[in-house]
Amino acid sequence: MDALLIFIENVFPNPITSKLAIEGLNSLGVETIDDLQFLKDDDLGGFLRPIEARKLIAQIPNIASTLQNTANDLSAEYNSDASGSPAPGCSVSPSSSSSGRRDSSCETSFYDHDWHYSFDVPWQKMPASFMGNLHNGERPSCSERRQLVRIVASEILEVSKCPEKKHVSEIARQMVIAYPKSFRDEINSQVVGSGYDSLLKQLVCRIDNLKRAKAISIPLCGTLEVSTKK
Repeated sequence: MDALLIFIENVFPNPITSKLAIEGLNSLGVETIDDLQFLKDDDLGGFLRPIEARKLIAQIPNIASTLQNTANDLSAEYNSDASGSPAPGCSVSPSSSSSGRRDSSCETSFYDHDWHYSFDVPWQKMPASFMGNLHNGERPSCSERRQLVRIVASEILEVSKCPEKKHVSEIARQMVIAYPKSFRDEINSQVVGSGYDSLLKQLVCRIDNLKRAKAISIPLCGTLEVSTKK
């Protein structure tokens, strides 16, 4: 469902519409992005408005280019972080940037910048049935995938309060390497982009949401403040 999710999110940026579209498509039996080619306008009337339905049908022939453009945008964004830029919610103070060191509230002088290479994906926290499906090469359902993303994102923040996108990228890559048939981005058996862009996008969004929620009461990395003035 990963390639299907990212395609629908590109067609319908509104999260409510994209959720309705995914749920409606699932009810029609659409399980992979390849199934979209069999859709007709009349199939979508139960959960999409006429214009929305036409928009989706019109974009189906452009599936490959849409996903490739998304992959390119993600790759460009993540590559820009390879120089050491902190993830959203973290910043480098003027005094620390001159010496090449980040804010101590984010990292200590002994911070391991290569922690992501030894990060253990917490597969053991997932249900046995889910892991059995992965071993059989089956793709997880939307809810199972979201559950895994939530668990992995929380585990990442346990290791690093301010993970960079290059860190998350390596973790997503390792997850796809472990179970390629279950997580790799593909269309007609062809790998899309890096093969793990959609998983990376979900992990980054989840991490940002978790950090944003914590920032309401606790400033992260000395960069976020909650105003009490009216």
